[in-house]
Amino acid sequence: MIISMEDDRWFVRRDTAQLGPYPLRRLRRAAQNSKLRADDLVRQGDFADWVRADSISSLFEQVSAPVSATP
Repeated sequence: MIISMEDDRWFVRRDTAQLGPYPLRRLRRAAQNSKLRADDLVRQGDFADWVRADSISSLFEQVSAPVSATP
């Protein structure tokens, strides 16, 4: 899915509830905190199609932990 930088309003649909709008950075944080599930539906703006959250690669990118140096 192509993400438009002009419209940073994202909506989430889980079961029958529709939530939002949220900025993309908030959805990323929700995904990192396991509050946004991979099978939740999301859409950008008012007229885009609903897609699974895990189809938006930037939402579920792995955040690498800092590497600690061993003495």
